[in-house]
Amino acid sequence: MEKEEKIIKIGAYSFKEILSPELLESEIQKIAKRISQDYVSSENLVLLFVTNGGMYFGTALSMALQDLGVSHYVDTVRIKRYVGDGEATTEVKISSKPSLKLSGKDVIVVEDLIDEGLTMNYLDNYLKTTEGMIPKSVEYCVLVEKKEHVKLSFDIKYSILDKAGPQWLVGFGMDSNFGYRGLRGIYAKID
Repeated sequence: MEKEEKIIKIGAYSFKEILSPELLESEIQKIAKRISQDYVSSENLVLLFVTNGGMYFGTALSMALQDLGVSHYVDTVRIKRYVGDGEATTEVKISSKPSLKLSGKDVIVVEDLIDEGLTMNYLDNYLKTTEGMIPKSVEYCVLVEKKEHVKLSFDIKYSILDKAGPQWLVGFGMDSNFGYRGLRGIYAKID
C-alpha cells in the first residue's frame, strides 16, 4: 500500500511533506551514533553550525550526541550568499567567524542544505587555509544534499537526504524568505 501524500497549508502557501518529523528524528539518531563511533577517542570535537539554517539540525544533532555521552563543543559561522528565495549572488563572504580556536580540533561542519556547493567550498577553503584556524580534521554533516551542486572540494561524510530537482525545501532550519524554518519536518514548497 502506497503512503498517502501529506500536504500542509500555511498562509497562502502549500507544502508537500518530504521527510516526516518522526523519520527525521530517527535519521538524526543514526548519524549521532555514527559520529559517536567515529570520534570515540576525540577529546576536541567541535560541531560548527552554519547559521542560520544549520542551527536547527545542529542543535538536534548536538542533543543526540549528548544523550550518547559524546563530549563536544558547539560554535557557529555565518556565511552570506543568498538574498531571498533562489536569489543568489556570486559573492560569498563570512559575516561572522567562529569564536573557538579550531586549530588542532576535530571539526564537523553542520549545514542544513548544500545546493550549488559554492558557499561550502568557500568555507572549506577558509577553514583549511586560514592561519591559526586550521583544524586537525574537517568533516561535513548536512541535512539535505542537492545533487546539482558543483564539484565539491570535500566529501560529505554524513547526510540525511539526497535530493535531486529544483524544489524549494523548507523546515528544520531551511527557509523561504526567512519563514518556515520552524517546521519540524522537511517540506517542498508547492507553486
